[in-house]
Amino acid sequence: MSNTIFTDAGRALIASCLAEKKTLNVTELVFADVPNLDTDSPPNPAAGLPAASQIVHRAAPQAGLLNETTAVFATVIDADTGDFHINYMGVLAGSTLVAVCVMPRHLKFKTSEFKTGNSLVKNFAFQIKNVGELTGITVPAETWMWNFEDRFALIDHNHDDRYAVKSHAHTEYAAKNHTHTGYAAAGHNHDDKYEPKGAVSTHNGTANPHPGMFDAAGTATSAVSAHNTSQNPHEGVLLKRTNPTVGTGLKIDGTTPYIDFHFGNSQERTLRLIESTEGTLTVGGSLHINGTLTGGFNGSVATNGYTKLPNGLIIQWGVIAYTAGSQPVTFPVAFPTKAAVVTLGCSAGDSPTARYIEEGTLTKSGFTYKSGKHSGTYWIAVGY
Repeated sequence: MSNTIFTDAGRALIASCLAEKKTLNVTELVFADVPNLDTDSPPNPAAGLPAASQIVHRAAPQAGLLNETTAVFATVIDADTGDFHINYMGVLAGSTLVAVCVMPRHLKFKTSEFKTGNSLVKNFAFQIKNVGELTGITVPAETWMWNFEDRFALIDHNHDDRYAVKSHAHTEYAAKNHTHTGYAAAGHNHDDKYEPKGAVSTHNGTANPHPGMFDAAGTATSAVSAHNTSQNPHEGVLLKRTNPTVGTGLKIDGTTPYIDFHFGNSQERTLRLIESTEGTLTVGGSLHINGTLTGGFNGSVATNGYTKLPNGLIIQWGVIAYTAGSQPVTFPVAFPTKAAVVTLGCSAGDSPTARYIEEGTLTKSGFTYKSGKHSGTYWIAVGY
């Protein structure tokens, strides 16, 4: 089930255009894959566009009038575009989000090797009184609405490079009144479109090995294996198998590159690793460390030592040998901003009042300690 609304900003813009007799110019259709989107409920009319990392496709629409109260804005996402999922569609007029439609999540995949990509026709209709005057649209939608009924030729037809019907002169697609339900059947002559049965095996020899070709059983031919060597490994091509080998490293490009995990083959992703900003890796889920975490915990494990936590907090510790009167204590490392607190510990039986930090002497680099007892003192300092 889909839910469609005008946004608060869209209603305000439409009202302003009507009052001031200005044209509502729809400029873009925006498609997104929004995590955990409730498509059974209407969208929030006060919300803006999804995050940039969730937007998967943008297109300028084709516009037309269906009738005096309905205008349609449409685009074709062709077979060379993908792969991504869609569950959100927004309509922009300049920078204003005018309307939103949420829908069940579905896949848009592109043509790759022997897999033919799908083509999606996406339409968004506005029902507003005198919508033609409001939008400036004068072209009837039926003059360009896409009709694929006659796009593919019928079985037993002879197909030139535009799938024309036998004995008919067709410069683009099959003639009107022919029933075409799919692609041409086996045994047809498809010039520049399909190869006859056995052509791949005959042509794909050791002298001309085409990487990526597979035999009838679905396994790589010996020619592919011979060609796809360590000297010519075809970077970027992955095999679809349970545990693929990815050489010595994996490169992921993009403005915000990410890896999605689908635990238990779930439809929705369960965790995402994403470089949300340059040099920052964000975990979209819970992180459990089974081992030793290093890299952000610099420090020195010694009698007088310290550790630096990833959030900037520094913990330091040490032992002070007895010296009568006052003596300075220097931290192993100076706190960059502030020494927040220092606490002292003494041996059993000693009075803590006999040793203390002299007032006003705590700094980022150390403190002054005074004692009247003949024993050592332990200290811990926390700062940042």
